[in-house]
Amino acid sequence: MRIRSLLALTVLLAACGGGAATDPVPPPPSGPTTISEVQGTGTTSSFVNQAVTVTGIVTGDFQEDDADTLRNLGGFYLQGIPDGNPRSSDGIFIFDGSNPSVDVNVGDAVEVRGTVNEYFGETQINASSVRVAGTGSVLPLAINLPYPETTANSDGERIADLERYEGMLVEFGDTLTVTDLWTLSRFGEVTLSAGGRLYQFTNDNPPDVAGNTAHREEIARRTIILDDGLRTENPSAIHYLNAGSASGYSIRLGDTLTGLVGNLRYSRGAGANGAEGWRLEPASDPVFHSANPRPVTPGIDGALLVAGMNVLNFFTTVDQGQDGRDALDAEDLSQLGVLVHVHLREDEAPGPFPRLPFEERSELLARAAPGRPEIHQDGHGLRALDDLLLEVLRVDGQDPLPGFLHVAPFSVVPHSVRSMRANPLRPPSPRSS
Repeated sequence: MRIRSLLALTVLLAACGGGAATDPVPPPPSGPTTISEVQGTGTTSSFVNQAVTVTGIVTGDFQEDDADTLRNLGGFYLQGIPDGNPRSSDGIFIFDGSNPSVDVNVGDAVEVRGTVNEYFGETQINASSVRVAGTGSVLPLAINLPYPETTANSDGERIADLERYEGMLVEFGDTLTVTDLWTLSRFGEVTLSAGGRLYQFTNDNPPDVAGNTAHREEIARRTIILDDGLRTENPSAIHYLNAGSASGYSIRLGDTLTGLVGNLRYSRGAGANGAEGWRLEPASDPVFHSANPRPVTPGIDGALLVAGMNVLNFFTTVDQGQDGRDALDAEDLSQLGVLVHVHLREDEAPGPFPRLPFEERSELLARAAPGRPEIHQDGHGLRALDDLLLEVLRVDGQDPLPGFLHVAPFSVVPHSVRSMRANPLRPPSPRSS
């Protein structure tokens, strides 16, 4: 790690001894004055719950209640002069809450006083005072993947062992590939991998315990999480959804980016939830390159309409201990209302799909029944699907039409799949099971 403008930092260190006579500051706390001493060489700091004073250059501004509303982690990253020990980090996260008294910017040279703590595995300083005393700059430290060392997180999952870089400004100079978007909308995460996309072991190999273990070790060495720099779940704006180099870009698995720079953080997604591991907090959205363009929709002859909708564990009864797949409480049971609301989306609601007339929407919902995963198997004639469709009809101000719904279980998959017909013009024909 290299720090520019060492003169400015030297002036800062000289100023840390006393401060301005008119500036009321608390008495100097006991403890180290270098960030690397606070970090140490282990996974947790030996100075937890102790008061310390540290100085350094701001390398990442993630404060709340400032001009940048897209990145709010409740603090900033500070990096000090390296101590020469390659196993101790020179960077640290400074937590100053949702209403910080001092607004810092990247490049500020600051003195921080506060208490050391561990937050979901990340060493932090809970600031009691922050003082800006100059300016400086820090060059990112280059890290290459695959990383040679791995370790296990608290969930037992293998991850790259990047502890020595915690909180530091780093750069992944190699080309990284988008390999997982599962938690993009909820936690703002994009999982990136070196050497192309990652696949399940059995995608190319027969089942084998030793082989799968080695495969997971390789995945750990090759991956890093790109985070959106927010503490909240389900953000209204998804940072990386359209962060591409081309007009109309939408992120896809297999897309790539190069020269990723940011602060390295150890955390769970959105703070308390999600996977635990190393994630990069960039100062600005990186630019993705489309390497896996969406295929053009093919022209298909025919009149068969196939649709599907995940109903997200839709239940009709609350669990009383006899059925582990019932709703756990009234909140889970209210999923019916959520689904009905989606079906009855207002005309002016944002999105690329226009609201269809009632008859078309209901017919589409009915035809989608064969592709309806996660619906309750209640053991009482499978009334979950009936309840859902009838509630949609009722809330939409329509009376069920005679012959409109015909429900019968498939014999090949009893009590899990239902065949439905939606044709108000003719009564249903009987079907043997």
